Amino acid sequence: MEHRVVSLRLPVLAQDVLLALFITVMQVQGTIVRNAGEVIQRRSPTSENWDMSC
Repeated sequence: MEHRVVSLRLPVLAQDVLLALFITVMQVQGTIVRNAGEVIQRRSPTSENWDMSC
């Protein structure tokens, strides 16, 4: 009796989609974690303390 090895590999397109989803989730998670501890006040160009020398 001959035994065959079954290949469980996903097609390349499916691997690319899974990798893209993983990277997207990691980027969003990192952005959320980074911004959770920071309070950033952004000044508009019309604010009275705007400095054009930056």
